[in-house]
Amino acid sequence: METWLREKLRPILDKLDPTRRHDFGQDFARSGDGSVIIVNELGQDLVRRGKLVIELRNVPYETQRDVVFFLGDALPRFGHAAFDATGNGAYLAEVARQRWGERVSEIKLNAGWYGANSTAYIEAFSDGEIVVAGDDDIIRDHQALQYVDGIIRVPENFRYKGGDGFDRHGDAGIAGILAWYASRQGAAEYGYEPVPTLRQALDGGQDDNGFGSGAGSSRDWWRPPLGSRYRGFI
Repeated sequence: METWLREKLRPILDKLDPTRRHDFGQDFARSGDGSVIIVNELGQDLVRRGKLVIELRNVPYETQRDVVFFLGDALPRFGHAAFDATGNGAYLAEVARQRWGERVSEIKLNAGWYGANSTAYIEAFSDGEIVVAGDDDIIRDHQALQYVDGIIRVPENFRYKGGDGFDRHGDAGIAGILAWYASRQGAAEYGYEPVPTLRQALDGGQDDNGFGSGAGSSRDWWRPPLGSRYRGFI
């Protein structure tokens, strides 16, 4: 997996616009359904454009963690990430929160959350605020979003075959809602304040040149191994 991350994923991440904010959402699955990650770029026009989709199928928890950590650490201007923390997804959401703090939302996918966010996501398409990847499986996953008891979500037993022959359950549609939600959250900024030297403290915060010490700041299809699938849309 390290070879795939370095040779296949990193070149796509390096092509992302370093001046734009990037957010992502993940609909988690360990087996059966696909575990889908969608990365959006927030444009100057405030349109969220899908730049990358990663699909993982039957991939171990630790390997999914490695993919997520690599992705988040390499994203330019990483704003926020929203993880499906329902059931087994809670592990990955938790370790991501431990790594990136307030940049991560751990989401319990329930009727209340869908009711508060799905409608806004669908309306964003009508308003031209969302552009998804022009891929048949991605489009069909979004078409799977339907009203269920008055709430937009994927019906529980709704299944269909994707282009690779595997069952799908609207996975990219759910990941899309999570990525949209992430893009609407504040981006946490981290920085540091240098500890003054004794001389600076005695001189009232000035360095040897008489200047005050300032605060610094930190800072195509391709089918990879382990049953994962990667789609780059740069």
